[in-house]
Amino acid sequence: MNRGGSLKTSLFFLLSLILLQASLVACGKDDTKISTEVGLVDQDLADIQEFNSQGAARVDSEKKQIFTKLFGGRSGADLLNFFQSRVKYWITDETEDVRFPNRFRYVGWLQDPDPRMLASLSSNESKASMMAANLSTEWWLHSLLEGVPVRVSIRGETVQVNSMRDGIIYVAPDYKETFEIDGEQFDWPAAYRQGVLIHEARHSDCTGGIRPSDIALLKRYTSYLQVSEEFPRKECGHLHSLCPRGHDLAALPACDVAPWGSYEVEHYFIQAAYYNSKNFQEQQILKAVAADTWDRILKPSTGDPDMGSSGLLGAS
Repeated sequence: MNRGGSLKTSLFFLLSLILLQASLVACGKDDTKISTEVGLVDQDLADIQEFNSQGAARVDSEKKQIFTKLFGGRSGADLLNFFQSRVKYWITDETEDVRFPNRFRYVGWLQDPDPRMLASLSSNESKASMMAANLSTEWWLHSLLEGVPVRVSIRGETVQVNSMRDGIIYVAPDYKETFEIDGEQFDWPAAYRQGVLIHEARHSDCTGGIRPSDIALLKRYTSYLQVSEEFPRKECGHLHSLCPRGHDLAALPACDVAPWGSYEVEHYFIQAAYYNSKNFQEQQILKAVAADTWDRILKPSTGDPDMGSSGLLGAS
């Protein structure tokens, strides 16, 4: 695909950024590794069907049935349905695909020349990396901005992005079974990667819809800093906000302000997986991940979550 550089210079609000903490304790190593990111996604989705509902029941008992409200139930089948209703395709750097149009006119809202962000990206380079990104969210918004449908050819199939729920995610090389700290390699629990998939799936929800006046705002914006600080419809795509001064990821698009965003949805899944785990080392990793996702939620949500998705609403 000719991404026109957008994969590296945009999608600020969709990146699943991981914070590698020195306190993480490794699980036992497995010499049998899955060779491709796509194959690993397939395996993780197959494994999620075996999810133990006991952890979900405990989250529900502690948090007013929030797991069931988010995922439609407590079972692995419910989790798989949550994902499959929002994501239809996953691609990698090796996927042969072509996008039309291959260039967009309105790209200012995805850029950020702000020195604060550039400095933060540099200082956090060793701590943050991208595992996945929801491309269809950006592409659907681009179709509204440009006034033309976005089509993409994926492995010979032409897909027109008519809504965020057409669900195309990019799986980055860092979506893998292991991570490294100080030159030593450790294993990620499968639940961690499954949480990333659930996080990206939530980006496929345009909760509450979007209006022509909102599209007009995006056309005028010249940086993602404006989106973070001013855009009133972050629930459409659950766009991330820049983390505030003093945060470990300050000035990076790795925090949520809008209610029931991707990090909060991911958090409750990870919490349930933590309760399910019987392995001490895995528990320590999932506990750290749960703390990390919660730290990115700048305003914890109240009330029942709206898990629906709408499109372009009438003129305002």
